[in-house]
Amino acid sequence: MTPIVVTATRLADGTDVLLDRLTELTLTSTLRSPAGAMRCTAVVDKFPGELGGVSVREGGRTLFTGAVDRQVAMVSEKGRTLALDARTKGAVLLDNEAVPCVLTGALLSTVFGLFCEPYGFRLESPGVDRVLPLFTVHKGLSEWEALAAFVRRAYGVTAHVGGDRVHVGLPETAGAVIIGRGGHPYTRLEQAVTPYSILSKVVLRDVNGGYTSAVENSAAGYYGVRRKRYVIPANEFMDNPGLDANQRIRRSMLDKEYVTVTVPGILDIAPGREVRVVDETLPGLSGLKADEVTLRVDPSGVTTTVGLTRAMYYE
Repeated sequence: MTPIVVTATRLADGTDVLLDRLTELTLTSTLRSPAGAMRCTAVVDKFPGELGGVSVREGGRTLFTGAVDRQVAMVSEKGRTLALDARTKGAVLLDNEAVPCVLTGALLSTVFGLFCEPYGFRLESPGVDRVLPLFTVHKGLSEWEALAAFVRRAYGVTAHVGGDRVHVGLPETAGAVIIGRGGHPYTRLEQAVTPYSILSKVVLRDVNGGYTSAVENSAAGYYGVRRKRYVIPANEFMDNPGLDANQRIRRSMLDKEYVTVTVPGILDIAPGREVRVVDETLPGLSGLKADEVTLRVDPSGVTTTVGLTRAMYYE
């Protein structure tokens, strides 16, 4: 494997600063946030001044591109080290507040044009521009939260960001990545099952203030779980409260099981990719989706850790 190199841009003059003596590097991308994250520490001969953009490359491959959020210069008996925290382009959608407004006859293209398109993002949608008769953007929502709320209500799925593209639903990916026998070897495999996360019933309040309807989770009985919630439907679900309840139940099932697997080296996999883990001691680890991917570089070497959840519960 060719060396992994971090290059940052000096704000004062726009020149590149090469950080090639890394002591630690972590790159994380996840379906649960529009922003990927980087953290690195490197030994330097002298401090470069304030830095802006940062990229991580391995040979001709770009592993990360973003902007510095935090920069720490440290001097000790071990010498000079520089630590950087950075996030990808999607961070701008989290950092900016959406303008509070009420949209009538709201279209996906309209909402995307308001909150994402000004930052250079492109939309990948199912091709149907669905309409919400009324969509309220409340004070305090980030622009990402506003878009995600619209997508959940109008399409019943979750929005995701990959690079400069906003996907309505999971991004399209290639075939399954196989880890274990017949595929990529692993150094650690863990399966955590947490039945207490499961909701068995969601009881909904109606327009008159009574809790008169409920959505039940048929899978809860298998685990012997009885865990109900009384819910005031979120505003974007007011004309279809059952959708709110179903999505809450699906999220509780999504969190019920989490598989973590670590492989040596760099595994070229993006969040959303289908994964099948083949291991005789833990059967049944197919139909999984990569939820979070973390690349780590430290004195012990380079590893990729993938967090996996059941694809059937993704929205």
